[in-house]
Amino acid sequence: MSLHFAILFWLALIFLVAATFILVLMKKTSKESKKSPI
Repeated sequence: MSLHFAILFWLALIFLVAATFILVLMKKTSKESKKSPI
């Protein structure tokens, strides 16, 4: 396994985790905004 492939793999993994976290956070905030609109 080359270093270049390892770096790309970790960057993709971190990006997927961050994207999933942001999606979950947006869903939670959208539910809260529906319950109590600003």
